[in-house]
Amino acid sequence: MESTTTQTRPTASASDERTAAALKAARERLGELADAYEKAEPDWLGHALLDHFRLGLDNLRHFIEHPEEGEGRVSWDFSFVELTYPVEWDFEGRIFPPPGGVVFGTFTAEDVVDGKVPDEKVLEVLYETRKLEALSLLTRRAVEWREAGKTNAEGRPGYILPRDLVA
Repeated sequence: MESTTTQTRPTASASDERTAAALKAARERLGELADAYEKAEPDWLGHALLDHFRLGLDNLRHFIEHPEEGEGRVSWDFSFVELTYPVEWDFEGRIFPPPGGVVFGTFTAEDVVDGKVPDEKVLEVLYETRKLEALSLLTRRAVEWREAGKTNAEGRPGYILPRDLVA
């Protein structure tokens, strides 16, 4: 007797439910990893700030050694350069009430592979969260807002300041 197998495609709603479950599991895994990281590395903030400092020095060295890529004014004698760190901001108020807030990391349906978000992606979001949290504390959560694609000459940037700095 010959057997036949019938393959059925999952319905869109079943697929959406599995994706939603995978994304929820990734968020839970991120929380677990963050808790474990904080316990294992109580000085994480200092390490993250040192990472920013190292990155800033690496960028300064790059601008000095390759003046054609910068504004050309940077040298070891005049070693000042403005470094910016672009971040995703929740302008639509999906996560934070106005004026919004920094999006520390996201998981999307495209991140789901074989029914789950890979650990590499969860660790990437954890690292990004660690980096942005340190930067947020370093700047006291002050944000310079620039419209994507515009340069300084095209308009003055706006600033978003936390209420405790304004009061």
